[in-house]
Amino acid sequence: MNPVKANATGEGGCRGDYKNTQRNPNLNEDFSQDFSYGVCPHALNHSVHTVTGDFSEFVAGLAHPVSLTDKKQGKAIVPAVFSVPYAANKNVLGLTGLALDIEAQKDGPPPPPPQDAAGCLLGTGLTFCCWTTHGHIPEAPRYRILFPLDGLLAPEYVKTAYRLVAESVPPFASVTDPSCWHAARLFFLPSVHPERAAHYQWFANAAGKRLKAQRLTEAVKILEAKALAEAAEKRQLKMLRKPLGGGTSLIQKFNETHRVEEILLEAGYVRKGKKWLAPNSGSGIPGLVIFEDGRVYSHHSNDALNDGHAHDSFGVYALLWHDGNASAACQAIRRGA
Repeated sequence: MNPVKANATGEGGCRGDYKNTQRNPNLNEDFSQDFSYGVCPHALNHSVHTVTGDFSEFVAGLAHPVSLTDKKQGKAIVPAVFSVPYAANKNVLGLTGLALDIEAQKDGPPPPPPQDAAGCLLGTGLTFCCWTTHGHIPEAPRYRILFPLDGLLAPEYVKTAYRLVAESVPPFASVTDPSCWHAARLFFLPSVHPERAAHYQWFANAAGKRLKAQRLTEAVKILEAKALAEAAEKRQLKMLRKPLGGGTSLIQKFNETHRVEEILLEAGYVRKGKKWLAPNSGSGIPGLVIFEDGRVYSHHSNDALNDGHAHDSFGVYALLWHDGNASAACQAIRRGA
């Protein structure tokens, strides 16, 4: 399937041969193909007029960009519904779509051309539309990708949801502008500078599966809970490493009295020359090294110690016996377990 597209004049595009208004059987039947969004008159006027219609109607409008010398004079959308008709984060009841602004980031790689991006997006099977922005030129691609949702996404989950979506499609992970990841962000509707009108492109697939707001919400909650737990664990570990009453902390004492080699042997690791072999290694090639300072670093892909960090004796013990839970490891040490 090829993405529907048109040139800057709209010829050969959506209104002539794009007819896709039927309900997609892959979608959640509790939601229609409707797409609601707020429209602001221009960049300096954030009053919102809510528009609701079939997503294919929104896509049809991409074939007709407005000619402007100053993009800020053009209309902008916020893919959200509001409690008060003004585009501010505090007024957002929920997002109806997620829009990624694609352009080269500082010291980063250039984004793929819009047509390549559209081809990649088609491979995901998702509903989307994509259009080049006012500053786009072929040598420096700049475009916007909009994913309509099948329901409302609560504003407090927006930032993490954006990160999840951007990282889920590899070509866009390093070329997405994270400053746009907030609930009331304005995104300009298609416009072209008169001198660059020939560079305008748009692509769409309204027949795919919409991103599911509930699944995004669940994924965000899991990630945020994990991040909070990791942050709490780091704070706790920092406190546990502090000497008590001017003496030696429990972790310091453990490191002084337990050689990392002894812990590895007890866990089933096997010394192979200067390296060590993990007990669950499938290759049989030793991939764990011990640095001069006594810390361990593992290159085994399926090893519990392979988390991108080097670990001291206590860290190895906590990871292998207590799934990295420093508090549980300390409690076991106090009990003499």
